[in-house]
Amino acid sequence: MLFVLVLAVGGITSMINGIADATPSAALIAGVATSGLALSAYTWLVRYLEGPRPQELSLAQARQGLRRGSALGLGLFTVTIALVAMTGGYHIHGWARRWLTWRKTSPPPPSASARPTSKP
Repeated sequence: MLFVLVLAVGGITSMINGIADATPSAALIAGVATSGLALSAYTWLVRYLEGPRPQELSLAQARQGLRRGSALGLGLFTVTIALVAMTGGYHIHGWARRWLTWRKTSPPPPSASARPTSKP
């Protein structure tokens, strides 16, 4: 039953989101609506199978979960950017470059028009 419900909700939300992809505002509205549909389907299924309301959706646990998730997300994002920077894949381009760079970077190569031409 769970598999059938997941397939049904996935198919419906995929169709709705596909139709609403034309404009960003329609996509935002469709995303909120389809997430509400998925949450409602989950709540109904848990009540149908287990009886009481799902504990993982209670507001009492939401604040602690939001703090924990935000800290974990920020930490993982920081570690990811640090790893990319340590392997040389992260470069700062913009107004803060001279203050924020921690590695010495080589100057850009001269353009083709600025190179001296050799005489034959």
